Amino acid sequence: MKQAEIETRFGPKSSTEEVLNGVDLGGKLVVVTGGAQGIGLATTLAFARAGADVVIGGRNLDALQAAKTEAERYNKENPDRTRIGSVTALEVDLLHLGSIDKFSTKINQIGRPVDVLVHNAGINSELVRNELGIESQLMVNGLAPAIITSNIRERLLEAQRSRVIVVASHGHQWSPVIFDDLNFDRREYNRWLSYGQSKTAAIYVAIKIADAMRAGGVDAFALHPGAIMTNIATSIPKEDLDWVMKHSAIPPKDAWKTVDQGASTTIWAATEALLQGRGPLYLEDCAVAEIVDEPKPGYGVMRYALELDSATRLWSEAERMIGRDLPL
Repeated sequence: MKQAEIETRFGPKSSTEEVLNGVDLGGKLVVVTGGAQGIGLATTLAFARAGADVVIGGRNLDALQAAKTEAERYNKENPDRTRIGSVTALEVDLLHLGSIDKFSTKINQIGRPVDVLVHNAGINSELVRNELGIESQLMVNGLAPAIITSNIRERLLEAQRSRVIVVASHGHQWSPVIFDDLNFDRREYNRWLSYGQSKTAAIYVAIKIADAMRAGGVDAFALHPGAIMTNIATSIPKEDLDWVMKHSAIPPKDAWKTVDQGASTTIWAATEALLQGRGPLYLEDCAVAEIVDEPKPGYGVMRYALELDSATRLWSEAERMIGRDLPL
């Protein structure tokens, strides 16, 4: 897959407010997983302030309620705004298939087209497996976005021009998808190789969705939000930092982004008119990323992460692992 050239007025440090300047999302329905904390919360609030009704999913009930409260506080403090979108919080644990299905059912029961679906939730973890025996990072970061998208596909198609955004990571450069041992059944587990594989899988999910649903007016994009001090970044054990330093240089201090700046590429992916009909693409810094053939500190998408054949194979593996079809 080639990356298209798309003009952009924005850059690494653009804010969500800048990206949304003049954009009215009134009447749109947006779904954001992991939408109550970190980049996800910044994404949620940006969409709501532009008028969209936002449904957020997450495990932390206190954080979900706090996100609702923050949006409601903004509404009260800005009564002159023509329309501030609502925020609805739904519990979901992306490690477990039953929870994913319940969450998807609640989205379908809203009875409205889904204009934007943002797969923002992600984890970095030591070895944990779910009830199906699936390794946690692969399940949460890679397979859950595929399952949710399939589950609510009719709502995406009803919107006629909808977008699916998968928040991947520069960490995809640490590992391709190892199809011969996708689930670390035989390999020694390494949380960073697992994370890298899961984020490559996330990119494949966006590629497969774009290819399968393009005719129905659905665009899909994967992206790297940038280097931000999220919960994942701050929870890295000290002993693991050496591995990260060896395999991808930590960006200089002035290259780190605020949480809001980290959310901007998601907002750009969801709203930029020039992106319509152009998916799949891998984005970073509110722009189309450069294709690279070897890891580069802090930027670029590996060529192996853009292969449609691999994306199709990953989708089939996902169906095999969960024991059912995932139609699009």
